[in-house]
Amino acid sequence: MIPALLVGIALAAPVAAPQDAPFASAPVLLWGVDLPGTPQATATRAEPASPVVDGGRIYVGFTGQSALLVLGQQDGRPLGSFPAHAPVASAPVVDDGRVWFSDTAGYTYCYLLDQLSQATPTPAWTHYSGAPIVSGPTASGDVLYISNVDDTVYALDRTTGALKWRYAHHLDAARSSSLILFGAARPIVADGSVWLGFSDGFVVGLNAATGDEFQNMLVGEGNYPDVIAPPQVSTTTAGTALIAAGFSGPMVSVDAASRVVRWRQDIGTGAEMLEHDGVLYVGGSDGQLRAVVARTGEVKWAWDPGVGGTIGTPVWTDAGLLVTAGEGSAYLVSTGNGKTLWTFDPGVVIAGIAARPTVVGRTAYVVTNAGRLYALRVPVADRVLGSAPYVGGGGR
Repeated sequence: MIPALLVGIALAAPVAAPQDAPFASAPVLLWGVDLPGTPQATATRAEPASPVVDGGRIYVGFTGQSALLVLGQQDGRPLGSFPAHAPVASAPVVDDGRVWFSDTAGYTYCYLLDQLSQATPTPAWTHYSGAPIVSGPTASGDVLYISNVDDTVYALDRTTGALKWRYAHHLDAARSSSLILFGAARPIVADGSVWLGFSDGFVVGLNAATGDEFQNMLVGEGNYPDVIAPPQVSTTTAGTALIAAGFSGPMVSVDAASRVVRWRQDIGTGAEMLEHDGVLYVGGSDGQLRAVVARTGEVKWAWDPGVGGTIGTPVWTDAGLLVTAGEGSAYLVSTGNGKTLWTFDPGVVIAGIAARPTVVGRTAYVVTNAGRLYALRVPVADRVLGSAPYVGGGGR
């Protein structure tokens, strides 16, 4: 008999997992809340902003409000918000008593966290990029790197917002498709360089201090060559290797200096890849999750939830991969063989999950495309779970 608290988790056939791993057993629904605000009515809607948990608070963007929402970690209770000009479609950066985030109007903001108690918080600084920003900022040292959907990158001083440099990518005139996705790659900073992809399928290397271009290479092909997923960068004694993919594919490993392709797979993605112990876990634009050996490109296994749509960025847990599907739900998948361990089913319409889940200890925080935030907790053995409320119930 399944305990009442396990309602909402559909168990799959047992697959071996470390028994002391927090997610080896299925989590229970600790609480669920509708995010405050009213999104515009559309046939399809995605909520791509992943929640960030820090200091007992959850920071998350939502299409229903022109603000960064702040909720309590224990029960999802609204604590306030930091105003913006448009909805926030990406995860913020929270550090040193401040929060930095961007919105779909093209603005980037810096707020002091203690301003949340004010009736109308005022940003420490703002910066306007001229085009929507849908990927989160990347912080490195005293610099914040931002990319917008107009194929432009900005380096801003984290404290003052002052512009350090700006790079505008010139689209390849020979691009075979006029179709452009509404996306932009999050900048990756490694060894004094900034790497990111663009809508024409190119991956570019920039000097992190000056913004000067020192390398570019064509990766993406097909109708949607857009490189939206941040490249994977690894540096060894043999040099720097980049692994990148266009939305329509392919996925390639390239020597960053010579641009020699080490391997190629016909895999497309728009989600950030997860690397663990030399294996890349790639959420495909074709609705499959794959385990790819980073050194050789060998596909160890492929997992298909059978729901269509795209697969998001997986999250590593000791029991398996926490994975979301744009037209499905959240799943735990075995890293060893790609089998489903359990599936999250809250019993209401969730309209898929586009945002990457956030795992803190034994709890996973998940935002659905229906605009609900769920907290899933793995119970401790021989301990009764607390009675935190399930708020709402109808869903959006």
